[in-house]
Amino acid sequence: SRCREMDEQIRLMDQNLKCLSAAEEK
Repeated sequence: SRCREMDEQIRLMDQNLKCLSAAEEK
């Protein structure tokens, strides 16, 4: 369903943000 699709995208974006902030810390 569309809701699940949005959920998946949000989860991916969240992962990317964590990756970016982790890279900036180094």
